[in-house]
Amino acid sequence: MNKRNAWLLTAAFAALSLTACGTTEKSLPSNQAYASSTENGSASTNAEVFEVNSGETKGGNEGTLEDQVPNESAATNLLKESKVFKYDDSVVFTLETAEFSSIIEPSNPKDDSVGRKILSDSEIFLHIEGTLNNDTIDSVSLGHQLGLIQFFALYDGKHEFEGIGAVEEKDGSDFKTGSSVDSLTEGRVHGYFQVPKPVAESDKSLMLKVLVGEETFDIPLR
Repeated sequence: MNKRNAWLLTAAFAALSLTACGTTEKSLPSNQAYASSTENGSASTNAEVFEVNSGETKGGNEGTLEDQVPNESAATNLLKESKVFKYDDSVVFTLETAEFSSIIEPSNPKDDSVGRKILSDSEIFLHIEGTLNNDTIDSVSLGHQLGLIQFFALYDGKHEFEGIGAVEEKDGSDFKTGSSVDSLTEGRVHGYFQVPKPVAESDKSLMLKVLVGEETFDIPLR
């Protein structure tokens, strides 16, 4: 082998050696690269966001307190908003007002003899009023032990009063004999409790309990 060939062979071997000593770092698979950057605190996290609208919340199996409508009636109304109760989507009871009164009258009384009046100076009515829409095949009664809808008032967490129901005639001139709303009609309905005057004059707690089917709803009045 002459000197020229030996020099070329030496140069080729040196080039091969430099190539072999070069960088051999491999790319990480994408998931491993994400894990490594996460460990270093440099990864940005994408999160799925769930939003819940409180107005869509429903409770109970038999009946549901579904809607709350801002109340624009007189300042004596103890309800901050109307309450809507549904039973099997066929009976809708809308409670509009709750107030203390010494007399309970229908919407358009025919004369002064119509209505319920307090005869005692030491008592007063807690009066609730609203509408009931009956889309069933039977009449729906309220305000007594066998009624689909019943009312109770709890004063100071320990004194309970049972309410009595009343339903207006179609023209609002008087109360019907019974406290029921006929099939496929809407009636103006009332509930009332005869309570001692301290219930109205005190600032102690007052809770309205509405029983719809087998479900009870607590409505704070004070």
